[in-house]
Amino acid sequence: MGKLVPKQTAGIIYHLCYETENLAAALAQFADAGINAICISPPTPAPLFGGRSVSFYNIVGMGLVEVLEP
Repeated sequence: MGKLVPKQTAGIIYHLCYETENLAAALAQFADAGINAICISPPTPAPLFGGRSVSFYNIVGMGLVEVLEP
């Protein structure tokens, strides 16, 4: 991301992060809303978040979405 942000002087959204109690239900809500979420990185423990599971999805037409679980 080091080179990405300085090039965008007007600002950009690199990715959004959502927190959910139920990943399967959240992904089902995306699908029900017609949002195509392509898994980029399956749930894995994230040291930055105390070992909580984090996964990443490419949302077609929007960009990268991070989903954090308890």
